[in-house]
Amino acid sequence: LRSDIRTVKVAVITEVMGFTEAEDKAFWPLYRQYDAEMSKLADDRLALIKRYGASYSALDDATANSLAQAAIDLETKRNEAKARCYQQVKAALNPRIALRFLHVEHQLQLLVDLQVAALLPVAPTGKDTP
Repeated sequence: LRSDIRTVKVAVITEVMGFTEAEDKAFWPLYRQYDAEMSKLADDRLALIKRYGASYSALDDATANSLAQAAIDLETKRNEAKARCYQQVKAALNPRIALRFLHVEHQLQLLVDLQVAALLPVAPTGKDTP
């Protein structure tokens, strides 16, 4: 799934960004670095999802808190990676191109996040019978 998503992302970014040859040369090395970082964070996210699934039927307050903190930390790292990439693209190209990339990347991440969220059950409250 991830390799399919990467292929689609590259195609969408290429199409939407409409880079010149010089912009293309400047952008893609930065993107590959960013994508490698996001891939590592996706691995961390998968591990967190597995942890959530393993503890779902016996979720206690301490585990719920730990999972929530880990999810918040992960989202912070994702945003920090996007911010670094934005700064690098802005420096290598210009702020308009960097904003355009940030916008496209955000939309693509939202689509993936929605697909993942749709597969996960909502955390039980303790009153639920999982």
